[in-house]
Amino acid sequence: VANLTNANSTLAAQIKKLTENTTKQKEELDAMKMNIADILSLLQDTTIRGNTNRQRYGNGGRSNQGGRNTNRYQPRSRNTTTPTVYYCWTHGVTGGEYHTSRNCENKGVGHKDNATALNRMGGSTQGLE
Repeated sequence: VANLTNANSTLAAQIKKLTENTTKQKEELDAMKMNIADILSLLQDTTIRGNTNRQRYGNGGRSNQGGRNTNRYQPRSRNTTTPTVYYCWTHGVTGGEYHTSRNCENKGVGHKDNATALNRMGGSTQGLE
């Protein structure tokens, strides 16, 4: 009987430790998911803002340097197949970069600043249907 009592105590301690570890790992995973969402949101914002010069000059954003006029510095046609979509978790698709999830001035309950049109995080679908 004493051995069973000791075994039960040992098992209970192990289960408690496993539960604590699982909880800690879940919290770490949730934090990583938020970091990934932040990175994706920043990447999307950077891509949207950074395309202007590259599309205009076709040379990584540099203008015609040194007075050279070669074909590689000629303007490239603008990519019209991928429109820019600005998205707000509370309001859905918005009219421009002045209103996104990150800079919304009228956030609803549960608003998520990292939400994008590609990763709505359970936000509004208005304008996406």
